[in-house]
Amino acid sequence: MRIFVIPITRTRWALHCHPANVTPTRLTKWAGVASEKWSKWSAYPRTTWRGKIYAYGESLMDRIDFREYFLKEIPSKDEGSLVTKADIIAPSFIAKTEVLKELDLL
Repeated sequence: MRIFVIPITRTRWALHCHPANVTPTRLTKWAGVASEKWSKWSAYPRTTWRGKIYAYGESLMDRIDFREYFLKEIPSKDEGSLVTKADIIAPSFIAKTEVLKELDLL
């Protein structure tokens, strides 16, 4: 598994997880289907009930901290990826110790 550190500013960064050899479960397949349907709802006008639900759902998602999305990207044990090693790929101006502290906080 690789963890990418993406700088947003000098003092803040986002994390992205790229798992290796993950076999999708039924749950992840259904989540993919739901995600496709959700993205199709964005095309509906905001005056329809689907458009209203989409707008409300997006406003709720905007309240979630961007670091929570990182936790969603980490594969679960059910997906067949028991992580024993993780490579951290970061720009040189970000110390590895800072990244490890951030991962401990999550």
